[in-house]
Amino acid sequence: MRKFLNKYWGWVFLIVPLILQAIFFYFPMIQGAFYSFTNWTGLTYNFDFVGVNNYKILLTDTKFFKALGFTLILTIALIVGEIVIGIWVARALNTKIKGQTFFRAWFFFPAVLSGLTVSLIFKQVFNYGLPAIGEALNIECLKTSLLGTTGGAVFAAIFVMLWQGVAMPIILFLSGLQTIPSEITEAAAIDGANSKQTFWNIELPYLLPSISMVFIMALKGA
Repeated sequence: MRKFLNKYWGWVFLIVPLILQAIFFYFPMIQGAFYSFTNWTGLTYNFDFVGVNNYKILLTDTKFFKALGFTLILTIALIVGEIVIGIWVARALNTKIKGQTFFRAWFFFPAVLSGLTVSLIFKQVFNYGLPAIGEALNIECLKTSLLGTTGGAVFAAIFVMLWQGVAMPIILFLSGLQTIPSEITEAAAIDGANSKQTFWNIELPYLLPSISMVFIMALKGA
């Protein structure tokens, strides 16, 4: 028994999360797929098999395609926004500026807030804060709540998710920039490379692993 445990003790630690994942992830996923072929309402234990009828109804529903379009817009905006803004801010924080530690902590602050807290804060901002500013400064586009229009709601959702979601990409890109040997950047500066050339030829190749990680995170978050 001891020999068996010494040889396979690592599996003991692995089998527990595998069981939990099977119970709380794979089983509900398979169960949901099964119920999608029935007329189960979720309120009773009675249901009948209806085949692909639910999928036919779904594919003829215009709301489904609107939701799909919104999800696509949101996903693209989050991926592009988190990568572009994350790299831009990380490059700024990687330079020698006063209060560097403060700004790094400040940009990471949104990541520690819960989704409920963020939603409540921006609900007040969009419903009351911005309209009040619009009325005071006579700015027509701000007088109406952003959440009251289709385009405004899309913009608000993207803005809030980027505001909170860009914190981790900034940290990842900043750590990626700090792995670049100073000898390389110094040699590039001596050779007359400007900031744009340094970014495209030196910094970007080092950031590719971080970019792929941020891409997956943004895709998952959307």
